[in-house]
Amino acid sequence: MPDFKPDPNAPILPEDKKFILEKWEQFGLHQTFRNQAILLTGGTGFFGKWLTQALLAAEERWPNGNNLTLVTRNSDRARKSCPWLDSKVKMIQGDIRDFKTSEKYSTIIHGAAAASADLNENRPNEMFDSIVAGTKNVLDIAKSAQCQNFQFISSGGVYGQQPSSLPRVPENYPGAPDPLHPKSAYGEAKRAAEFLCASEARTRPFHLSVPRCFAFIGAYLPMDTHFAAGNFLLNVLRDEPIRIQGDGTVVRSYMYAADLVIWLMVLLTKGEQGRAYNVGSEIDYSIAQLAQVIHQTGLKVMPSRRSLDNPVSVAMKADPEHKPSRYVPSTSAARELGLEAWTSLEQATEKTLRWNLIR
Repeated sequence: MPDFKPDPNAPILPEDKKFILEKWEQFGLHQTFRNQAILLTGGTGFFGKWLTQALLAAEERWPNGNNLTLVTRNSDRARKSCPWLDSKVKMIQGDIRDFKTSEKYSTIIHGAAAASADLNENRPNEMFDSIVAGTKNVLDIAKSAQCQNFQFISSGGVYGQQPSSLPRVPENYPGAPDPLHPKSAYGEAKRAAEFLCASEARTRPFHLSVPRCFAFIGAYLPMDTHFAAGNFLLNVLRDEPIRIQGDGTVVRSYMYAADLVIWLMVLLTKGEQGRAYNVGSEIDYSIAQLAQVIHQTGLKVMPSRRSLDNPVSVAMKADPEHKPSRYVPSTSAARELGLEAWTSLEQATEKTLRWNLIR
């Protein structure tokens, strides 16, 4: 299907919704997360589409008096792109940097920040300002809203370049992005925003949760940007060969989005006050290995790929003297809370492909 285009409006797989609710019940969230007025920023992005469906499904299964409000630039477009947002979900229309509300919110999940390579590279000042000024504004809202639980969804980008000799980066790693490099805008902004949150939490009576998120795969993952996993998935769905432009040695790890939303809610409710927790998988793959996993899994979903002469190719030969870059977290802190990466990359790939093929 060379003209394949993903449907960004489809709901998550029923099996994923069931899995999320089972895990939330296992962690006792159905009993402890009650009567919450929740304000969510970034509710129509990759993370937000998963979070909103999980929160609404939980409220449908366990009517605990939780209600949800989203901040969005365009409420009509938000409801169109997320048809599961029924009339009970309130909308605040405005820019994350200057929206206002006089409502009270007991829980705020601040996840608005475009992980855009184009914005980071070509308009770094805008990227930085959106994250930092947006966080300042949401913290002001938290103050007036008498917020009790505040989660700032951060990024592994705060660590800067992970040394090739460091297999998995822990939360206490002292590295940082290069402040003189314009491409550091995203990581530097997340660091600054973390500081603002920590500073505010010292003087305000709210519980602060800071998940530092790495790389993910699942429904709604952009397939035409800088995410290698998304690009490879699109190649499979279009029945095209996977072409790696570099040498394929860059190392990443990938967590399934269903696991992600379980982690976020457990860290929100059970994480240590003001402590950062890495969120992601510890199982690493080179880009070349990722391509092979996605191709091999794709064969099960689209057997026609067997007719491709050269289904996976790497443009450049790897230099044995070159140590590849890494972006892989240590998640020992989260695992102390009972969290795991339950879904393998193969399972995650198969689920994501199936979701994309549902029409």
